[in-house]
Amino acid sequence: MGCQRGQGHFTTLDGHTIVYSGRLTQGMSGMAVWIHRKLAGAVVGYEPISDRVLVVRIKAKPRNITLIQLYGSTTAATDEKMLRFYQNLSEAVKQVPNGDILLVMDDFNAKVGRRELSAMSSRGWPVSLRRNK
Repeated sequence: MGCQRGQGHFTTLDGHTIVYSGRLTQGMSGMAVWIHRKLAGAVVGYEPISDRVLVVRIKAKPRNITLIQLYGSTTAATDEKMLRFYQNLSEAVKQVPNGDILLVMDDFNAKVGRRELSAMSSRGWPVSLRRNK
């Protein structure tokens, strides 16, 4: 199995499914979700929103599960890139069907400290999450 680039999915030799979203340039951001072969048939669909936001929906009981996998920008990213990341995340959350269980998995590349938190807050980047009923 060769190196996968861009966006899509594939099945491993063991029957597991890998859903991925990234850039065409190797080694530049991107992420993947590994789905066990016993659950692969329950995947309703997926949407690679960007190289940093990936949505996977899984049929489950009593409710379906929407999983949002994130790879946050580092503090070295431009304000424009950071804003685009949080806008993509916000749009992904808004598209989650009512009644779905929402799981957000992330690597926000965050640094703990007053400066980063206040900068995010002052720029209006916090994402408003809604409760699914």
